[in-house]
Amino acid sequence: MKRRVAIALLMAAMISVAPALYAIGVGGYFTTHYGWYRFVADESIKMLDSTLGGIDAPAPGKPVILGGGILWDSNLGKDELVNFRQHLGFDSHLKSTVKLTQFGLTNTLGFGVVRTGLLRFWLGPQLNLHYRWGKDAKNYRTLAVSAAVPPVNLWDILSVKRKYKYVTLGTGIALGLNINVHRNVAVAIEAGFQIGTSIWGDGKDLEPIMTSCWGYEGFITVSVLGRFKEPERVEVPAPSGEGL
Repeated sequence: MKRRVAIALLMAAMISVAPALYAIGVGGYFTTHYGWYRFVADESIKMLDSTLGGIDAPAPGKPVILGGGILWDSNLGKDELVNFRQHLGFDSHLKSTVKLTQFGLTNTLGFGVVRTGLLRFWLGPQLNLHYRWGKDAKNYRTLAVSAAVPPVNLWDILSVKRKYKYVTLGTGIALGLNINVHRNVAVAIEAGFQIGTSIWGDGKDLEPIMTSCWGYEGFITVSVLGRFKEPERVEVPAPSGEGL
């Protein structure tokens, strides 16, 4: 199962990154998110057999997510309706009941509603794919039985911190503003909302466990891009009507 998940992620990344070859703008970005996530974690068979009381699933988390990476865009300042933008980067969940690190690919299809030589304001849908891994933010203590000197059983207080791995698929909406500060440089600001759910989950306490997650986020992203292969727009003045 793990091998199939890894192959699927690799193929998705290769197919999705291909549009970078046709990008007009390439650069780096910084992003911050704030959201809400619910985690489901079953106990392992060993834990059920040997534990009094068990360990509850993690409480819902309200993570502050910080990260960054690279991005590319097919249209930063051209007078065309559509642009396609991709973000590829790493992020960390802070202030959450589960501390996660994630590697993600975000695809955005934008429609330019304002298009001038200086500004491009766009909005459109997003589709994202993430691989997330991490562990509980705190240790959970449980009373269990161990066979320290067989066949004598002793009571132990175990300190358990579960580990998690997820593949999540999400969607959302974004709006952005490109400011072409130079014929070769653009500054971009994005904001939006995303929802996501795990399509695969793997975990471990004393033994492997089943786990899943879902949640939503609001985000703001700031980026700086170099403009390549994009001709500078020349505004043609409207006819004055002289000589008629």
